[in-house]
Amino acid sequence: MKRKNLLTFLILFPLLFCSQKLTVDSSYIVCKYKIISYVDTLDSYSKYEELASLQIGDNVSHFKSIQKYISDSLSYAIVEKGFQNATNGVVKLNTGSIPKALFISEVYVNKDKVLIYDKLLQDYYSYVPQSICTWTLTKEMKVISGYKCYKAIGKYGKRSIDAWYTDEVPIPEGPYNFKGLPGLIIELEDKQKHNHFILQSLQRVKTPIKLIVNSVETSYERYNEKRKQVLADPVSFIRARFNIPKEDEERVNRNVRKRNNFLD
Repeated sequence: MKRKNLLTFLILFPLLFCSQKLTVDSSYIVCKYKIISYVDTLDSYSKYEELASLQIGDNVSHFKSIQKYISDSLSYAIVEKGFQNATNGVVKLNTGSIPKALFISEVYVNKDKVLIYDKLLQDYYSYVPQSICTWTLTKEMKVISGYKCYKAIGKYGKRSIDAWYTDEVPIPEGPYNFKGLPGLIIELEDKQKHNHFILQSLQRVKTPIKLIVNSVETSYERYNEKRKQVLADPVSFIRARFNIPKEDEERVNRNVRKRNNFLD
């Protein structure tokens, strides 16, 4: 196995088992949003686009990158095939071709309870978000994708938000943890232009809502503190589980630290 694939496997393999899914509900509407964002807010070349799915059911919703659905499915298939084809106890995996999702967070809403699922290295954590978006409604109006939309100005933590919602779809939902307007959010962007969400489609279809089972339940404060510790010395945390060649340490540190666009 090549070193690149080995390092990918070391990060991916435990994740495959801690991110097993459990069907908890079903949706009756599925919205697809285009995400335009940055991995590193200091690097304009880290800009990316990715599609995400917002499943909406009765008093529940789930927001997740579609690329993450694809990546998870391919990962499970590759690992399963690798074990089936093991020779003399040796499992060979080709993980280099797996497309990686860049928008990692998932958001699950059940009535008034919000849970965010996020990842630090190979572990998933779930926590109640510290921030809730507070909105100021305006009378400014424009048509977006055929919907008559109204502008709302939001505050989410330290971020200032411009959102456009429509009362033609009177559901107080939107991408990520941006909820609570008089209608579905059609477009949303932060003032720094680091994160932009645009509705691409809306379908009335029943789909299963599946959540990560074995996440580490914690508080936002503890999660944030752990994240700071990981970013301060990524290699030390990875080395606690795996051997990392000395020549790869700098690259591993750099790749982990460049992720700094945290919506929370």
